[in-house]
Amino acid sequence: MLPPRVSLIITSYNQQGYLREAIDSAIEQTVAAFEIIVADDHSTRDGSIETIRQYAAQYPGLVHGLFQERNVGIPKNRNSALRMVKGDYVAILDGDDRLLPSFVERHGAALAANPQAHVSYSNRYDINQFGERRRHDRGPQPS
Repeated sequence: MLPPRVSLIITSYNQQGYLREAIDSAIEQTVAAFEIIVADDHSTRDGSIETIRQYAAQYPGLVHGLFQERNVGIPKNRNSALRMVKGDYVAILDGDDRLLPSFVERHGAALAANPQAHVSYSNRYDINQFGERRRHDRGPQPS
């Protein structure tokens, strides 16, 4: 059986300071994502759009840019990206998030091993501007 195709969506609005790290973390997975859709909500001042275009040109077929013509807000920006997804599963992150290198591998394997599951969740770490973990969120616990 083929491994599941995992699509990653990165939503962004004026997050140039973090966006490269988010995209790099999506690209540098131990098991490649099927596609990475970077949805920009009409960034206006920080070079985010140019960064997304550079990644899409450097990684054709993997990184796809979606550019809103006006600021539509997080839900509509995310929903626009969801309509583009071609993978079996989708993970959504924001432009200031980073994935651990094994994210796609671990979640894809867990979902493939449990075909009745439709959602997976992982721990989350908050990291300060110095790269130090400040908080650990274990997320919802199974009942």
